[in-house]
Amino acid sequence: MKHIFTTCLFLLALLHTINIQAQPDPCENFAANFGFDSEFAGLNVQFVNSSTGDIGAVLWTFGDGTSSDNYSPLHEYPEPGTYQICLHISNEWCSSETCKWVVIGEAPAACAAHFNFETEGLTAWFNGNPSEANGEITNYFWTYGDGTTSGEVEGPQVVHTYAEAGTYVACLTITTANGCTDDICHEVTIGDVPPACAAHFNFETEGLTAWFNGNPSEANGDIIGWQWNFGDGTSSGPDAGATVNHTYAEAGTYTVCLLIWTGNGCEDDICQTVTVSGGVTPTCAAHFNFE
Repeated sequence: MKHIFTTCLFLLALLHTINIQAQPDPCENFAANFGFDSEFAGLNVQFVNSSTGDIGAVLWTFGDGTSSDNYSPLHEYPEPGTYQICLHISNEWCSSETCKWVVIGEAPAACAAHFNFETEGLTAWFNGNPSEANGEITNYFWTYGDGTTSGEVEGPQVVHTYAEAGTYVACLTITTANGCTDDICHEVTIGDVPPACAAHFNFETEGLTAWFNGNPSEANGDIIGWQWNFGDGTSSGPDAGATVNHTYAEAGTYTVCLLIWTGNGCEDDICQTVTVSGGVTPTCAAHFNFE
């Protein structure tokens, strides 16, 4: 009898264990979650509890030393800043917590880098004062396009002297006290740029001789050299001047070129075809009459 009773107790305990194991986890879908609605211009934030499960108790901590047990509280912060908000939920069997960082108050101010500049010789004066920021600009960083930089400077104006003339890409990066950064770049031409020049000429011919006139040539400066190539293997040399004449050995069509250069280093050339002839061959005709 004692053996039968012991066996029954064992079976009942086994059935009870099986029944317990078959029960679903009451905390499986129990999870804390929340959203929030805030305006950057204000300090009031509406928190929305979106947790799942059978919630018994709620505790919010707002990151400013205060808390609330309301389900979806409205909270006013004392000042702008970044706060860690945590939501803790619980019931008789389960608990869950989630935390999020929230920026409260005004968003970081926008900024826009601008600069103008002046040059003289190899030196450039840069001015970043046209830069705009909704807050204090704390650093100006210049790159001059020649492999050098200003380093971080507090003031908006810098002076830089280049090693040689040329065109460089100079850039300005600004940083504000509230973390905004922006940059802008401009091409900067340093040194005197050689003025432009353009060679032109007209001509007249008579027989085997041609008269060339280079005076229509244009230059932003003095033309100091005129060199003519007559297309028959001969040339004038560099000191011929703007007007020359040339007599060809035989009739034909020749490519004549004029090269000019100025005192500040500009050069240009132009070519035209010139046809010369040996003159008009006299004609004769024999006639006679008789009686």
